Amino acid sequence: MRTGIIYVSGITGGILLIFRAIGIIAEFNANAFLLYSGLFLLFVVCIPTYLYDKRLRDEEIKQIIASYKGKKREPLQIKKGTPNSREEIDEWGINNPPFRDHHSGLTWGGGNIHAADASRGTRRKFLKRR
Repeated sequence: MRTGIIYVSGITGGILLIFRAIGIIAEFNANAFLLYSGLFLLFVVCIPTYLYDKRLRDEEIKQIIASYKGKKREPLQIKKGTPNSREEIDEWGINNPPFRDHHSGLTWGGGNIHAADASRGTRRKFLKRR
């Protein structure tokens, strides 16, 4: 809710000040209103709301840090050998990241026309006549 107020008041105040700058040249009737309303939105609504939101977030971060103080960190254990269960196989690790599929064998895209779809077992696919 606060971030919406910050964005809307900041953008609206900035747009009103831009129209005020254009109004100096174009002689708008509401030049004074554009100036005062833009400054009000920026300096009375946007900036104080931003500072209040930042203070609340900083206090929340301090509380999180304080909640972890005094707790003993457990050292990271690296398991050696083969995994014994399916849960150990499915764990994320350096050789098993969650963001890519694992394929066995040759799977890559090349830079030339014939090797663009190289994969195991289809090495001479481009030589076959149709």
